[in-house]
Amino acid sequence: MVKPSPKRRPAWPFWVRLVLTVCALGTFLLGYYWGNRYQYGAGPPAISGIWLRPPPILPDFRLQRATGGTFGQQDLRDHWTLLAFAPIESARGQLAANRLMAVAGHLGNQPRLQEQLQLLLLAAHQDPNTAWAFRRLSPKLHLLFGEAVALLAEALGTSPEVPDQAGFYLIAPDGTGLAFFPPDRSPAAIAGDLVILSDWPLEQLVPAHG
Repeated sequence: MVKPSPKRRPAWPFWVRLVLTVCALGTFLLGYYWGNRYQYGAGPPAISGIWLRPPPILPDFRLQRATGGTFGQQDLRDHWTLLAFAPIESARGQLAANRLMAVAGHLGNQPRLQEQLQLLLLAAHQDPNTAWAFRRLSPKLHLLFGEAVALLAEALGTSPEVPDQAGFYLIAPDGTGLAFFPPDRSPAAIAGDLVILSDWPLEQLVPAHG
C-alpha cells in the first residue's frame, strides 16, 4: 500500500512575501540606527580634556619648519594634530616636546591613529642650535616658527608668551580647534581620549559653525 505524501502548505502570495521582507529590512535598519545612537550618544563623548566651544576656526597661516620648507593650514587636513606653544630653547619647550612624544608612545597599539597623528611645537622665534637637536627626537614632531604663531594662539584663545601655558590643543582632521588638554592631564589620558575621538563621527565632535 502506497502511503500518501503529506500535503504541502500552499506558498504565500508574492505580495505577502514582499511585505514580510520589507518589514524585516525595516526592523534591521531601525535596530542599526538606534544601536549607533546608543553607542555614540547624541553628542560628543566625555573626555579628560576641555572642549573648545564654539570650536575655533583657524585662520589661514604659513609657518617655517625647522627642517626647511613651510607648514600651512592644508597640512592640518586629514590629521589629528596636537600642538603646544613653547619656546624650544626653554625647559618648558623641552618638556612639551617630551610630553607630545609620550602621547604618541601610548598609541603603539593604534597603528591607524598613529599614522594620522602629528605633533606640533610652535615658537615665535627659531633657535638653530636647539632646533637641530629636536629634529632627531621623532619624525612626528614638527618644530614651527614665524609671526603666524601669535595669530594661531589668538584664534585658540591663548598667547605663546604665557609662561605657565604648557597644555596641548587638539585640532580635528577638518582643521578646526577641538579641545584643550591642561598641563595636569597625563600623556596616557590624552592618548586614551584620542582613541575615543578618532572613532567618533566627526560631525558630532565639531558642531556646525554659525
